[in-house]
Amino acid sequence: MSGLESIGENKESVASNERVVSPQIAEMMKKAEERYGEAVYLRGMREHLDRVDKEIKQARINSDIDKSFEVEELRREGFSREDARRINKINRANEAYGRAIERRREKELSELTIREARDKRNELLEDRGLFHLSKEDFQKYFASTEFDVRAKMNQQNVGDCYLIAAIHALSCSPHYEMIVRSSVKRLQDGSWGVRIPLLSQRGKFIRITPNEIEPQKNPRFLEPGFLNKSSDKREVLYPVKGREGLQVLESAFMKSKFGVVDRLTVERGSASDALKVFGGDNFHWLDIVSTKIDTKIGTVEELTLASLDNDKAKVLDSVLENFDPEVLIATAATMNGPKPSLWGRVFGYPKSFQISAFNRRFFYGHAYSVSRVDSVSRMVTVMDPGDTSKPIELTFSQFKDVFSQVQAVRIDSARLLGNMEKVIEKIA
Repeated sequence: MSGLESIGENKESVASNERVVSPQIAEMMKKAEERYGEAVYLRGMREHLDRVDKEIKQARINSDIDKSFEVEELRREGFSREDARRINKINRANEAYGRAIERRREKELSELTIREARDKRNELLEDRGLFHLSKEDFQKYFASTEFDVRAKMNQQNVGDCYLIAAIHALSCSPHYEMIVRSSVKRLQDGSWGVRIPLLSQRGKFIRITPNEIEPQKNPRFLEPGFLNKSSDKREVLYPVKGREGLQVLESAFMKSKFGVVDRLTVERGSASDALKVFGGDNFHWLDIVSTKIDTKIGTVEELTLASLDNDKAKVLDSVLENFDPEVLIATAATMNGPKPSLWGRVFGYPKSFQISAFNRRFFYGHAYSVSRVDSVSRMVTVMDPGDTSKPIELTFSQFKDVFSQVQAVRIDSARLLGNMEKVIEKIA
């Protein structure tokens, strides 16, 4: 039997029999109880520390948060320096975590209010005749009955990942239905009319025929490649795989930018360019690119977002920590390729890469849509336009290690609604 257990039993015995003891013995017992209580408290605190350490392993410690307990204060209370530091660290992390949870609760409450307001707004717009596309046609051609565009939209054999990523990111916006129904109409002959930029007062009406969303023969089929690259083996060029409306948006971008629906012309580009074409003056642009410029030899080296300078890093952190789909639409892109090397020049460069502690490969020179950001767990969900049915979840740190640029637009809701009314007045 340990000394502490013996003291505990003596304490219970005294209490049950109500013995009368001398002041000296009572003082000794009081000190023993205090020592016993302190020992139990410290032991319990260590167990608590171990549990909490595991629970908040992913919680980010914010160094700016005021310390509730100073290490030296805890030291004076009998804690070891190691335990005092752990208590201080956990307290700070818990406070940061609590603030994040509070932000999430506030966001959930506001989301409910915003969703109700958004539904009411759509009802009013429909009553005023500002929608060209019925809700039934929207569900049929642009979204599934569960509004799950993501599981039914894939890039095929055309190199327009940036465009598909931009369309997918747009489909993740709560404003997607309003934007599409206000800017797209289905014509009696089966063609489509799309106003580009969407909802813009200066938008132009683009007609997309059924033939323009069909697969196209590749005029460069088996044509010799550039330098040592192999010939183009794609006999047919396919539109995005998904509902007809998504193919219409893809073709409308091509026709708006190049004057014709030619799938070869749309290969290679930037998601921000696509979002600018779609959004016009309804969007404000934000491009965060990580590069290193050597002014002596005039070269620009691509880097990952983890290598951003302090100013750009703060902007990126602000975007991630305050990401709100009500106002932001975002994509991310990887570097175009690995650093030049003799090995690569001789044997060829890899087309994909993998970061440590993450069992998935990412393509070089590829765009991904950002579908969700959780600031509490500090996780970003991205979608590969080649397979949007499988979400990719990354920590903030992994996200910065994978991607070299973030291209986002901020929705100007007031201008969005104002432009819509002006467009209708102009038509009338």
